[in-house]
Amino acid sequence: MATTSRRVNTASWQPSKLGKTSSKAAEQLASELASKLTLSNDKGKMKALEIEDSSSSMRSVNEASQALSAVVQSGWKKSSSDSRTTLSTVASITAKATKHLDTLRRLRPGDLDVERAAASILGKLVALEMVRSVRPCL
Repeated sequence: MATTSRRVNTASWQPSKLGKTSSKAAEQLASELASKLTLSNDKGKMKALEIEDSSSSMRSVNEASQALSAVVQSGWKKSSSDSRTTLSTVASITAKATKHLDTLRRLRPGDLDVERAAASILGKLVALEMVRSVRPCL
């Protein structure tokens, strides 16, 4: 089988004039676009603020959950103790958790991590026999 090789004379090859004009047009278009374009990233700023709010709210819920865990481990229950200090502490922790859970549910609807945190808070409130405090967290 015979093979033929073709040699291309690269010394005589020149880019077409059409290529030069289209590259000039592209450069002109790019420079016009760059000079007239202004970027406003308000959506990005809003998204960043939402992420920051979401993160701080989740931290607050976690802190509330840890505080309730400490109360559960201490053995305190609403029905067996007359300690007003612990009752007011648990009530303030519950209010804080409820507020931040509402924020998280608004910012991240349907997020399983948020609902898992809410279920943890609810379980601890039931263990403390604070059944009336459970309702606002739902």
